[in-house]
Amino acid sequence: PDLIIGSDASNVCSGNFYDSGSSSAGYSSNENAVTTICPTLGLSTKVTFSSFTTSSLLTGEDVLYIYDGNSIASPLLSSGAPATSSGFPAGGFYGNGAIPSGTSYTSSDASGCLTFKFLSDGGGSNGAGWAATISCESLCLPLPTSPLNNGVKCFGDNSPLSWPLNPAASG
Repeated sequence: PDLIIGSDASNVCSGNFYDSGSSSAGYSSNENAVTTICPTLGLSTKVTFSSFTTSSLLTGEDVLYIYDGNSIASPLLSSGAPATSSGFPAGGFYGNGAIPSGTSYTSSDASGCLTFKFLSDGGGSNGAGWAATISCESLCLPLPTSPLNNGVKCFGDNSPLSWPLNPAASG
């Protein structure tokens, strides 16, 4: 299924993700939209961009932010881009090709979700937007540091880790 910025999706591991113009048009001015994409339980959301173009101004008037988790309070996957002249905060993606074709973002959050926030100003100089595909991956949690937290699993793996009878043994 197609997912448009501004709508959320749970238990999704396939489909396309677009700006508000979908696959056929550019986005609109004065947008402030958030989308959270969450995978099937035990997996991690992966979004791969095939195109990305927002406002052509060098100051980046229309910005996409990508967060590693299920809300905009999650850590920002920063592009390192500065704040815009419209007052949008630093760390977003803007401009022609700011996210190169083939670039993927995969959640490392325990929820497996990615959250996207898109802001466009009222200047009317809008770009074509973006197109991306949604998929899922199986990721592992960090390995346990001691037998006290034994049982840590990889997402999608039903076999628990175990410790040797001799904790001093290595390898």
